[in-house]
Amino acid sequence: LKEVVSLTKGNDVKKMSDAVGEVLDFDKVVIYEDVNSKGEPMNVLAVQTAEGVKYATNSATFIRNYTEIVDIFKDSEEEIPTTFKVGSGTSKAGRPFITCDIA
Repeated sequence: LKEVVSLTKGNDVKKMSDAVGEVLDFDKVVIYEDVNSKGEPMNVLAVQTAEGVKYATNSATFIRNYTEIVDIFKDSEEEIPTTFKVGSGTSKAGRPFITCDIA
């Protein structure tokens, strides 16, 4: 529980978007529901890397990419990867977003 609180509420948690272009080794991962400034529920993915750096994102694209990768590996009974690359893109509306890929 202490680790979950540290990942989800710690002052040292960085934005995942700050890691675009980096390859991160996920040591701990938590996906939880939070509430945005409008009072609406949103999912948040928080990770701690093998080096102890913490990142979090509410990017639906990043969370969907990550969970799809994990599900594919679970379904195939393969070991779930821990090393991921944080990518980026621009939507048709011109807004930037982040992606999660296997490194």
